[in-house]
Order: sequence, then C-alpha cells, then structure tokens
Amino acid sequence: MTNPWPRNSGSIDDLRSALHYDPDTGIFTWVRDSSKWMHNGGQIAGCVDDRGRVLIHFKGVQYKAHRLAWAYVHGYWPPDEIDHKNGIVSDNRLKNLRPATRLQNGKNRKALRGKLSAKGVSWNVKAQRWVASIRVDNVGIYLGSFMSEAEGRAAYIAAAKQYFGPFMRAPEEE
Repeated sequence: MTNPWPRNSGSIDDLRSALHYDPDTGIFTWVRDSSKWMHNGGQIAGCVDDRGRVLIHFKGVQYKAHRLAWAYVHGYWPPDEIDHKNGIVSDNRLKNLRPATRLQNGKNRKALRGKLSAKGVSWNVKAQRWVASIRVDNVGIYLGSFMSEAEGRAAYIAAAKQYFGPFMRAPEEE
C-alpha cells in the first residue's frame, strides 16, 4: 500500500512516537518534551476550529484529529471520510468514529441552524399543513402533508430509517 500521507509529513510510526491517542477519551497528547516539536510532553494536542473540529499540526501539516485517530489505531489512512456517529465533531472517541462515504456522512448531519421545525419537516403557509420530505442521494422525496408537526416528524423518521440505516439522525437527536 502506498503512503497516504503528504510528502515529508512522516508516517504512522512517526505519529505514534510524537503523539499519544486515548481511544476512550478521544484526546491526543504530545508524548515528549522537544524543542523540535515545540510542545511539552503530556500537553493536549490540537485546537478547535470554527466548525468545532479538532485540528492537529504535525510535521508542518494540519490534520483533522478524527482522521489521525483512525490512522493511529488502525494503522492506515481512512479511504474516504470519518463520520462522528453522535454528530459531535469534537468527540473523537474511537467508539464514536466510523468510516463513511461523503453521502453516508451527509445523512448523519444535523438540521440547518435557525430552522424552526424538525429536520425534514416544514410549514406550508399556503396549504396550512406540515410537509415532510427527505433527500436521498441528492434527490428530494416528498413524504406527504400532515396536520401536525409530530406526524410529519414520524414520516421523516420512518423514511430516514429506510434510506439511511445506521447513518440516520432522527429529529429528536438535534
């Protein structure tokens, strides 16, 4: 297998010699004191970006901590994306990480911020009813109109279970 790391960024063995990953907490710490690494041994590695993801600079390259965690434990770079099962992108515990395609990862996303109703449910002013819909592989699917938001939410949840399986995020998980 070819080295999936950018040129001059080191190897997984280099990663393991410089950082310690705790799979139960999801936290990386620097292993040793070194002016070369410019970090103190035991110091928590990384910073949180504006989207809530933990980023770690290692050998001049910025990595997402969840991808480093996967490589650290499994010994290979993840082929596609890494999904956070609970939707909390700063939670890098191993049990919260799973490989996913971009489409699978998108199925586990939260509803848009500022939206008044549940994911997949909206109010139709003209019809004066709640409308449920779902996007599957970039295709919108109309699930029906309902007298209550709860009925629309139930229709969305049933469709999400059918189409998204383990990557489903129910509206009550928002």
